Amino acid sequence: MSSSEQHSCSSEGEGEPRKKKPSLVIRPDHRSNQWPRDPLAPVHIHWRSALKLGANIAGVLILLSAVILILTQVRGSFSGFSRTPICVGDQLCTEQGTSRVGGAISSPIAAQSVTASVSFPSPPTVIVTATRPAGPQPTATPPPYPLLKVTPASATIAHYPYCSSHKVALIIQLQNTGGQPLVWRKGAKTSPGFAMNVSGNGYLIEPGQTVKVKLSCSPNDIKGQYRVQIAYNGGAMSIPVQITDPRG
Repeated sequence: MSSSEQHSCSSEGEGEPRKKKPSLVIRPDHRSNQWPRDPLAPVHIHWRSALKLGANIAGVLILLSAVILILTQVRGSFSGFSRTPICVGDQLCTEQGTSRVGGAISSPIAAQSVTASVSFPSPPTVIVTATRPAGPQPTATPPPYPLLKVTPASATIAHYPYCSSHKVALIIQLQNTGGQPLVWRKGAKTSPGFAMNVSGNGYLIEPGQTVKVKLSCSPNDIKGQYRVQIAYNGGAMSIPVQITDPRG
């Protein structure tokens, strides 16, 4: 025996005995040989699964019963409130909360929700015809100062025979439409050759009074445009005058 073999024997004798490893067993797989289950074959339910399903269904029924009971109690508590009669428009209310219109009783009006339909009639068409009453019409209040009105506002005079023979060419009317006395005279801007004459105290015109003034022209006034000015204590007015000569 060699020294190496003796050393191995001595080392094995000193330590614990070695455990024997189990042998490898190879078993055949029989699952590949099994046929698939028929879907039309009856299913066998285990009694534990059936008991669990029944317990779940019973729990759902108990929960639904509790919900229905709570809803019933809530509805009964709201139905105990008294209804207050509510009327709309010209309706007559009864003590039971119903509305009576024209002898017919309508459905009860709930206090929680009221829906009313009110229609208003269209207003009638009114035609107003204004008529002026017969009789004297009210006059406007004159202003608190003298105001002159001249008629006509313009004039046309023929040189022959008026200006050439010193005849009265035109009659002018002066009216005081103001509320104060009016004093007038021939204005400085009157064209040369024109004269204005009035009889009596015609240079003083009371409120509402009218005087007549004679207007004449001289032979030197040939045809053309002229102006006659009337000055008074409220201002001045000018009358345009045209001189014509029919003889050409």
